Amino acid sequence: MRHRRAIPLLLAFSLVTVLGCVDAENRDTARTMQPIIGGEPAGSWEYPATGGLVLDGQIFCTGTLVAPNAVLTAAHCVDPEELEGRVPGFTLLRDEAQLTEGDVNGDVYDGMNVRMNPGYDRDADNISPGLVSDIGILLLLQPVEEVEPEQMLTPNEAGVALALGEELTILGYGFTDTELTSSGIKFKATTPLVTIGSFEILMSEPGDPQPCYGDSGGPVFVTLASGERRIAGVISRGPGEEGGCDSGAIATRADHYKEWVDSTLATSSCSASGHTAPPWSVVGALLLALLLIRRRRRRRLVDVA
Repeated sequence: MRHRRAIPLLLAFSLVTVLGCVDAENRDTARTMQPIIGGEPAGSWEYPATGGLVLDGQIFCTGTLVAPNAVLTAAHCVDPEELEGRVPGFTLLRDEAQLTEGDVNGDVYDGMNVRMNPGYDRDADNISPGLVSDIGILLLLQPVEEVEPEQMLTPNEAGVALALGEELTILGYGFTDTELTSSGIKFKATTPLVTIGSFEILMSEPGDPQPCYGDSGGPVFVTLASGERRIAGVISRGPGEEGGCDSGAIATRADHYKEWVDSTLATSSCSASGHTAPPWSVVGALLLALLLIRRRRRRRLVDVA
C-alpha cells in the first residue's frame, strides 16, 4: 500500500530511517512500501508467479506475472515520477535477504518499460473505495518461463465471485508487524471482503490480517466455484485519515481493468517483437490489391481461351 498524502512525508521518512529500514538514498522508494500483518510465509510451491519489484537490491513493492514478460502491480509502484525515471526489476525469490547472496543479477529479471493506467490519479486522496485507477504493468526484458502466469478475474466472473464476506487471499513482501521491524519476505494471509465499489474493493476489518507498507501492488486472490483462483484486485493503499496498517486496505478491482491490461499486453507484444499492428486502412488496401490481382489473372485466362 502507499502512504496517503495526508500523512506528512517527512514523518513517514523519519520513521523508516529511525528503524534502519532504508538509507537516505532510498527514502523515496520507501514511500511506496506496504506488507502483510497477521499472515504467514508463503511456501515455495505457493503462488509462484507472485514476486517483488526491485531497486538498488531492495524489494519495495509486490507484483504478479500475468504474462511471461508482464508483471501486474500498482501504478504508484511503477510511476516514473516516484521512481525518478528508473525501471525496476522483478524477482521471484521469497526472501529479500537472498538478493545479497551471490550474483544478484541472476535472481532479478530486468525491467524494460512500465505502463500506468491512463486514468491513474497520483494526487487522489481517497479514504474509501473510489476511482483512482492505481494499476500498472512492469514489462520485462526477457520472459519468465519457469512459472505459469496468474489469470485476472473477468467481469462475468466478478458478478458471482465478489460477495461481501468472501474470503480473499493477499500476498506481499511488506512489513509483518505494526512496529515495522520486519519485511522483505513473501507473506500470505486470508481476509474478508468488506466493501465492493465499482472500481475498488475494501478488505479486512480491524483485527483481521492487514496489508502494510511494502505490499503495494500485491495480488488479492479469490477462489471460483470451480476451485480455480483469480486475481480479484491489486493492493493500493490504506483507508482512513492516518493511512496505517490496522484498518483494512483498498485494492483496485482487476476485472474492471482487465480489458486495458489485455490491450496493453497485446500492443506491448507487437512492440517488443519489433512489429507494430498495421492500421485498418493498410489492411484494407492490401485486401483490395489482392482482389484486383485475382481479377486480372481471371481476365488473362479468358483472353487466352
